[in-house]
Formats: sequence, C-alpha cells, structure tokens
Amino acid sequence: MWGCGCCRRFWRGCGVGWGGVAVSCGGVELSYGELDEWSNRWARVLIGRGVGPGVVVGVAVSGWVVLGVGVWGVVKSGAAFVPVDPGLPEVRVRELLVDSGAVVGLSVSGVVLPSVVEWLRVDDPGVVVGVSGVGVADGDMLRGLWVGDAAYVMFTSGASGRRKGVVVKPGGVANLVEPVRVRVGLWAGCRVSHVASPSFDASVYEWLMAFSVGARLVVAPAGVFGGAALGEWLAVEGVTHCFVTPSVLASVESGSLGSVRVLVVAGEVLGPELVARWAPGRELFDAYGPTEVTVQATVSGALVAGVW
Repeated sequence: MWGCGCCRRFWRGCGVGWGGVAVSCGGVELSYGELDEWSNRWARVLIGRGVGPGVVVGVAVSGWVVLGVGVWGVVKSGAAFVPVDPGLPEVRVRELLVDSGAVVGLSVSGVVLPSVVEWLRVDDPGVVVGVSGVGVADGDMLRGLWVGDAAYVMFTSGASGRRKGVVVKPGGVANLVEPVRVRVGLWAGCRVSHVASPSFDASVYEWLMAFSVGARLVVAPAGVFGGAALGEWLAVEGVTHCFVTPSVLASVESGSLGSVRVLVVAGEVLGPELVARWAPGRELFDAYGPTEVTVQATVSGALVAGVW
C-alpha cells in the first residue's frame, strides 16, 4: 500500500540504517531516522484533526522541510496530498484547494497563502510537542486504506484550458517504483537530484526513486534549474541520478556532469543531438507518461549515440 505499510517498507528496506541521509539541501541534512520520526509526529497531528484515507491535504511546496516531513506525514496518515505552489496567483491557489477538496494545509513560516484551509506550519516545533514519534500503524489511522483511496492529486499545466486535478491511486505508485529503480540501477549509496517543480509529477518520481532504496534526495537550491548553475550544482553535490526535461539538459554545458552516471529525460521530444552529447559515458533513458498514468507509462533502454 502507498500508506503506512509502504512507508514502513521504504524505511526498513533502505539498507543504510537510520543514520543514512534522506534529504539534503545547501549543506543541511536530514537522516532517515529524523525524517521518519518527524513525519510520524505530523501524521499523528493530522490524524488528530480528522485527517485520514479519503481526505486531501494541501502541501505548500515552499521548502525541502515541507517536501520531506510534510509529504510523508500526509502519506502516513493515509490521506492524499496535493502540492500547492505558493508562487501561483492567489486565485489559482484558491481554485486548486477548492477543486481538490483539501481540508487542511501544511506550509512553513513566512509563506502567505489564502485562508481557504487552515495552514499548519511544519517548522513550528510547538505543534508536535508531546506527540509520539513512534511509527504509525494501520490501526492508528481513522480507518483502513482501500484500493480506491487516493495517493495524491496532481494538477495538470492547464495548457488546453483550466488546470485539471488528476487523482492517482496507490496501485499506480507501487507499479511505478519497482521496475524503474531496477532499470536505472538505484541503491542506497546513490544521490538523486530533486530539480523538478513539486507541482510537476516528475517531482514524485524523484522522491520515490530516492526513498524507495534509502538513497539521498539532493534538493536543488532556489534558482538552480538549468544552465551552468545546474551543471555546477550536480558536480558539487556528487549527484549520480538526474531526471530532467530535454530542454533543461540542452542548457547544460557538455562535459559538466562528471558525477552523473544515469540520466532520465521526459516531458518533451529527445532529439539525436542530445543523445550524441549525453549518452557516452553514462546511461541515458528516454521516458514518457502523462500524469493520468502515474508519471511514467514507458521508458526506453539505455540509448546509444548514433543508433536511432
């Protein structure tokens, strides 16, 4: 299940122990043990507020703390999360929250959001004082998880009109993880980049690829999303697995991804010139999948320059 059982399998099966780094950003690190305990507390806070399976929680994607602790806290409560970009116009944020049916939201201090729901601040330690950090069991939830319960709600870009919310089920998430992590050779010692906007479902792909094997999710700092800055950041952080769009990859200078041994591109057409530039010396995969099929519907084998 995507809920508590899946979370426990991720934590226990990571193979790096509780001290292994789960998330890092700008020199700040959060271990798997810390992330597990902290998100357990927040799951219990949410459960205490009537949040559980069948409920949607807004997660304001304004920092890596919310991404790690907030998202996993929601998941462990059995509820579904909907990522909210605070940078969107207020009317868009309101529409997103109303359309998704969110009943409460998680954010951090200093982020101003419309009061469509009550916003709880994940970086406020006072909220979880006295709350147990012990793992959340199925019996702790308001009810058991059903096959039809949502894992998360992701809104499309709205290119053809108004943004539409796609409800993704736990089965789709489970079916995505296992074959992909085997295909791209993920293990606990890997460093997986987190470059995608959390309001784009590629971000879920990045989270799952790291957390499913106990690898480190390396979060790009604000302003690093392409070009020379991205190449330098990937090298400094020693990122081994990177997931980007072809247009982002095209903006990076050749030869600047020394540590990256696996590249997965998706979202746009991958041309032969990019394959020629980036396939030698690493594995380059071309993936495709609309939001409705849980991020990825198909992925190529490792591409070879000149074979098209």
